[in-house]
Amino acid sequence: MTTKNNTLLRRGIHSELFLLAYVMPDTGYGIAKRHQDTKKRPDTSKTGKALERLEKADYLYLKNKKYYPNIEKLSYDLLEYLDSEGIELDVVESKLIKEILEQNSFFMLLGMDTLYRILTQPTRIHHIDALQVISNHIGMMCTFGLIPEKNNKKTINKTKRKSISNISKELDTDIQIINKKMETSIKGSKSIRKKKMESVNNLGNSIKGLILGSNILDKASTSTLKKLENLWDGHDGFEAGMLTSEKFSNFTK
Repeated sequence: MTTKNNTLLRRGIHSELFLLAYVMPDTGYGIAKRHQDTKKRPDTSKTGKALERLEKADYLYLKNKKYYPNIEKLSYDLLEYLDSEGIELDVVESKLIKEILEQNSFFMLLGMDTLYRILTQPTRIHHIDALQVISNHIGMMCTFGLIPEKNNKKTINKTKRKSISNISKELDTDIQIINKKMETSIKGSKSIRKKKMESVNNLGNSIKGLILGSNILDKASTSTLKKLENLWDGHDGFEAGMLTSEKFSNFTK
């Protein structure tokens, strides 16, 4: 079910460095600086060897001294990972995933969360699973891609949906609604709540830009998006919140 080198993306420093190179190709030195979150000279003793191993395993390749992700290899291993999780995808669904993986806007969305995940891990613990993180964000993207037809039972099984590019104002308004609901549930001091809400607002705007800046979701069938939305671990919570908002029922009217 899994390839021999697949474990490089499932845990440890290799998984973290791959994600950093994936969201923003850079030199080994630059990746090490981001990984260690330092403006000083980073320690490259471990990162250098890890990057070389990722290159040898064909997950990364060097071009003009910068490390870039091998999308073909990533796509193959991601599909194997999903299969091992009991998620079988057909040719059309597999193609959509590869197209998403190639989108610069997807790199940006993933990048917002990646560094935060790495830097907030307990000291010396490297438990990030790159394949799980990537599939999770694909699910998030597809969940938001289905917003135009949520609560519209007549179109739920059809392949044609209202174009996402036509709902910019509605999407902007409803992201604000989601943010407002999340704000009431955020706990902690005033400064902590402020920082968390800044992250929520940035994520919402990034998702909006991702969706409106790409026609991939418009071309995908409803059934495909509904299947892939379940990859997002926040999907159930989002659905529950959406059902409490009367505004969402107007998306397809």
